[in-house]
Amino acid sequence: MPCRGQHRLKASTSRDRFAFLAPLASREKQLQVLEKKADGDRLLACSAEPCRGSKIRGLRWTSAGDKVVFASANAFNETTIYSWTPHEDGVRALATEPLGF
Repeated sequence: MPCRGQHRLKASTSRDRFAFLAPLASREKQLQVLEKKADGDRLLACSAEPCRGSKIRGLRWTSAGDKVVFASANAFNETTIYSWTPHEDGVRALATEPLGF
């Protein structure tokens, strides 16, 4: 389970993986995954820019359980939905909400 001060937002599939936002020293948060395995726990942290910040609004596992999908807002409050593959540390933008002026 995530440590005290870490906010788990969604438990994974039956693979015993948990995705959560971990607080960083800079008052930002970072998207991380904790895998529970027989030989010990493994923590995977997303190093891409969209995975860090205070405006991550939510996250979910895909139905296959291999990617985490999350929404994040930029400084203009424009929301983008991303997909993160933890074992590849790859992040891909899926859709962006227009500003609506």
